[in-house]
Amino acid sequence: MRNLNLTNIFFATILCFIVGLFFARFLLSIALTILPVIGLVQLIKNKKTNIIVLNHIFITIILGLSFFWSDDKTTFWNNYKNILIVPFVLLSFDSIQLLSEKQKQILFIVFNIAVNLSIIYSSYFLLLDATVVENYTKGQIVPTLIHHVGFSVLIVFNILLNLFWYWKANSSTIVIPENFVVERKNLSGIYLIKRFPIKLGMTIALTIINILFLHLLAVRSGLVLLYLSAFILGLYYIFKQKSIKKSVVAFLLLLLCSISCYYLFPSLKNKIGYALYDFQQSKNTTVNIDNLSDGRRLLSYKTATTLIKENIFFGVGLGDVQQTMKQAYQTKFGISNTSVYALPHNQYLFNFLSVGFVFGIIILFLYLLNLFYFIKHFKLYTIFYFLVLATMLWEPFLAYQLGISIYILSIFLIDLLYSSRLSVISRNEKYTKYK
Repeated sequence: MRNLNLTNIFFATILCFIVGLFFARFLLSIALTILPVIGLVQLIKNKKTNIIVLNHIFITIILGLSFFWSDDKTTFWNNYKNILIVPFVLLSFDSIQLLSEKQKQILFIVFNIAVNLSIIYSSYFLLLDATVVENYTKGQIVPTLIHHVGFSVLIVFNILLNLFWYWKANSSTIVIPENFVVERKNLSGIYLIKRFPIKLGMTIALTIINILFLHLLAVRSGLVLLYLSAFILGLYYIFKQKSIKKSVVAFLLLLLCSISCYYLFPSLKNKIGYALYDFQQSKNTTVNIDNLSDGRRLLSYKTATTLIKENIFFGVGLGDVQQTMKQAYQTKFGISNTSVYALPHNQYLFNFLSVGFVFGIIILFLYLLNLFYFIKHFKLYTIFYFLVLATMLWEPFLAYQLGISIYILSIFLIDLLYSSRLSVISRNEKYTKYK
């Protein structure tokens, strides 16, 4: 009964987390308060953890050490409190394996609905707001419920989730914990997906809508992750599944969609043009690059790299990154335009600047250790975590609550998909029956 109650609390909290991620920040905060408590209960009950949680504990400790050399303790705590909860939230994911298939299906549906409602919200402005349409044709971002970069990442997640869920529901065989392979026809009435079938038509429709809107939104982060995902999936099915024909056809269809979107959506075409212009102008030393979008990004890299060299051993402290960057913009580059001031547009540079080169390398190593662990144990589902690590190359993703929430979500989706392929047979059934 206690397990059941804890599992139901976990399920309700994850629902709150998903809804809050898109629509209500206070619900997200509530979920991120309850999940660590569930994690602590799981730790006390199980008295064990896993390498992913341990790696995040080490990351949390390393970043926490910078408290001693951060001058701005208030900013340090504001940044650190979001990082501190991550290991405890991950501990709560032990409850995933106790969720019923119906509950997992509901989580999948709710996430899908949340993404597509957010798409409808943004599409509304393009259809009815003349000012937004005019700005859109000039390459500006369509209004979104959450930050456009994070939203584009979540759309890519939803595309992958739709594909994985369909493949899982329609696979010819499944694997159970005892390593027996069983035919799906032997599981009538037990495999819940048979009662909630994922139709190919619905999967294709949702995937196409998400892909088209991603091009309409024209956020480069999302587009890069989309094509990176397509490349990884293509390689997987070529080398692992020997499905060369299907992989080539799918890639060509995606390429055709991309070319069509380039000519259909002016914002996408303008974004590509502006990116090329910014890149060319950034190479011109006589141009003031702080007036360029990509120029500002490059300037943040340059500023952060300079400061890292000056604070090579311990960095400037997690609490002082923002203020130190601001001072460097003013004193080293003579920039008085405060709209240019920004954190390093790279999470790894952010870490190096916070805790120094040695500690920064250790954190990077722990991220990669997580990645290789996921690859070994969770195979293709690792793509969610990989995409977040890729996003961290051009965004300080873990410096904000939204970014940390998406980071947590990537690990949750891996666990959710993998556990769902294992928890198929009722515990009352004898596995020998399915040899």
